[in-house]
Amino acid sequence: MDLNIFQNFNLVTFIDMSFLVAIFFSVIWIFSIVSGYGGEIGKSLKMIGWGVVLMGISYFVEIWSLTLPDHHEAYLIVFFHHLLSTIGFLIIAFGFKKFIKK
Repeated sequence: MDLNIFQNFNLVTFIDMSFLVAIFFSVIWIFSIVSGYGGEIGKSLKMIGWGVVLMGISYFVEIWSLTLPDHHEAYLIVFFHHLLSTIGFLIIAFGFKKFIKK
């Protein structure tokens, strides 16, 4: 059993993972900033942040599905990725809608 996790590792994968890590640190930074805001603006910013977190989780699900050898499981997990990213996008859209109304 070969456990070499770097056999398919290339520059594109490194850049992709670097962007993913940057996104999650940005989300943590955003939550640390908006935690002090109150009222409707704070609620809408937190809603936007949770939508971004959900879209990031869906991206991890997509990466996980690409590593599966069984394509039937991968199709189901890709569907779950699309579902999570759609829900995340809707949460972001409603967060912006609340932000614009106030």
